[in-house]
Amino acid sequence: MTRQRLPLILAGVGLLLGAAIGLVAGGRLLVAELPTPSPSPTRPLQPTYTASPAATDTPTVTATATPTATTPPEPTATPTQTPLPATATPVPPTATPTPQFDYVASSVGFATYCDQTRAIGRVYQKDGVSGAVGARVRVWWDGGEVPIQVVGGEGNFDFFLQGTNMGWRWWVAVVDANNNPLSEVVTFDSDDHCNSGARNWIDITFVATR
Repeated sequence: MTRQRLPLILAGVGLLLGAAIGLVAGGRLLVAELPTPSPSPTRPLQPTYTASPAATDTPTVTATATPTATTPPEPTATPTQTPLPATATPVPPTATPTPQFDYVASSVGFATYCDQTRAIGRVYQKDGVSGAVGARVRVWWDGGEVPIQVVGGEGNFDFFLQGTNMGWRWWVAVVDANNNPLSEVVTFDSDDHCNSGARNWIDITFVATR
């Protein structure tokens, strides 16, 4: 390589000397344009092989599912064992009591009436409508009685006890032929006046029980 560059070096020196002479001539500084040295031919560079990096598989992005909130299950009530009801012992039907009397006083009322003491009413068959034909009604007091009345088709009876307001105790009942009570005995305490609320009349309804 030194031999190849020697002519170039000598040519450069000659150029420099010529330039210096030109500067001195005429007392002026002359700038001589130096020739641009031609580049020496250079060997073309040999291409070098660089191995390309091996291609790698592009990773596939896998979408990850976003977890959803899970509602916790409601607590389940623990089943409780319900005891079975005890087997009821069958109770025999209650026998219908036999009425004590053949007649019962279904209603008892009182009325205020001046100058009279009276016991009125009616005796019905079991249907409560038809008169108990032939029924005997007795009214008495302590030490006496009035004549017994036998009811007719409508079942009515009417005892006129006094033509005044008499304060007294009376008893009224349906009786048999021997005057034994066939009904409960109803007590009537009459008043000796006819002021408001006085009991001067008694009104009784007897109904057959069989």
